[in-house]
Amino acid sequence: MRTKAFLYSTFSTVIMQTVQIVALFIIPKTIIVFYGSEVNGVVSSITQFLNYFMVVEAGLSGAAIFALYEPLANKEKEKINIILSAAKNYYYKSGFAYLLLLLVFAFLYSNLISVSSINKFELVILIFGLGFAGLTNFFSLAKYRVLLTSDQKTYIISTATTASVILFTLIIVVGAKNISSVAALYMIASVSFLLRTFILKAYVKSNYKGIVYNIKGTTSVLGKRWDVLYLQLLGAVHSGSPMILATLIVSMKDVSVFSVYNLIVMGVITIASVFNSGLGSSFGDVIVKREWEVLRKAYDEFEAMYFSILSIVFSCVFILLIPFIRLYIGVVSDAEYIKPLVGFLATLNGFLFCLKSPHGMLVISAGLFRETRWQTLIQGSLVVIVGLICGVVWKIEGILFGMIVSNVYRLIDLNIFISKYFPVIKRKKTIARSIKSFIIVILFSLIARIFQIDYLSLWGWMGYGLLITLIVLLYELLYYISFDRVVLVALINRGRYIMGQQI
Repeated sequence: MRTKAFLYSTFSTVIMQTVQIVALFIIPKTIIVFYGSEVNGVVSSITQFLNYFMVVEAGLSGAAIFALYEPLANKEKEKINIILSAAKNYYYKSGFAYLLLLLVFAFLYSNLISVSSINKFELVILIFGLGFAGLTNFFSLAKYRVLLTSDQKTYIISTATTASVILFTLIIVVGAKNISSVAALYMIASVSFLLRTFILKAYVKSNYKGIVYNIKGTTSVLGKRWDVLYLQLLGAVHSGSPMILATLIVSMKDVSVFSVYNLIVMGVITIASVFNSGLGSSFGDVIVKREWEVLRKAYDEFEAMYFSILSIVFSCVFILLIPFIRLYIGVVSDAEYIKPLVGFLATLNGFLFCLKSPHGMLVISAGLFRETRWQTLIQGSLVVIVGLICGVVWKIEGILFGMIVSNVYRLIDLNIFISKYFPVIKRKKTIARSIKSFIIVILFSLIARIFQIDYLSLWGWMGYGLLITLIVLLYELLYYISFDRVVLVALINRGRYIMGQQI
């Protein structure tokens, strides 16, 4: 059943992530073409601030999902309803806190940030248009999402999100050609986020009989809430501070440049995350049941597959990022987007971020929020302190260097922590696979510099991508045949099982 849930989740997530990535490339390009790089920089800046405000969720999602693992496994409907009711009450309170922050931020941002192409009133409207998704999350969506995530039904969430993103993107693309105000455009497009809620509500109502959200006196069941909040706050600092630092240190046009590179690398991270989406709840189920041999075998196979995928994906990115930027930006000339060093650092940071994702997933699956507080604090402090110091001197490149330092620290720390907490997971294997992936992506990066593959047509770009993929795939197969044949056979057998051909 876990394999089946993983298959459904992976397939639906592939579709969702593909749609989101396409949208993430279409929307900024549309804004740059019709409204300019400065406006795109403003949108990126506001979006990052709003992501910070989501911490008023106060650890609810992670705590509620973790709390639901055991009652769902044991089919304890009363306890499920108690947890869901507590989560709903807290989400409503968090929603009002988010709304208050939105009001204060709209006033401060519109008065403190000078934007030549947008007046103060439009800035306020733009902020609320961009913040509407957060409001729908707190007041309507979240209580359904935590139930479906805990029950390994993330494919339903992915389907709803896919429909919403398609509608949002269509409104942006069509509206940009006909609406002169970017603020009005985003306010109209934000209505599309209601579609997710309608789909999830209909599914839960149809498939979860007896589920209610109105039991009172249930606030004590989310015991790990504040531990999760602490990690969410620090996680928000780590992920959001680079854009905030860029807003404070460089011009809005340079913020737009930074956002484009960040957008592409985050798109790549999203592609890589397809292969661990939905697995958190599966591993959580295994850990709750203390099936340690199952955990060892499943994690070993997953890590081998995931690191091989990283080798392929980031080898392509190191070579093809700058040619893609040239194709993507095209004739836009109001800012300099071709920055090879920024591309290299952004890609390296994304690769290091992904290397630590498998261990990070286990931390969440096991509910080890309190146990990793200090490590996360150090990680967040590094990205802010190093990013600020280096950013003042080297601008965008310095900010990216701060991100790289923090991810290197966290990669090492998680490797030590997980092997101690889960002795069945072997540290040496993870280190060997990390080094193997690192060597190959850096090797391909050097090859790209030697041959100076910067100018490619669309077909040439796609051809190089296919060639690199095939070469790295062959290398990965030879590596596992030579050094880790057991896990290769296990992955093949699991794949045959998924396809209904296991013998």
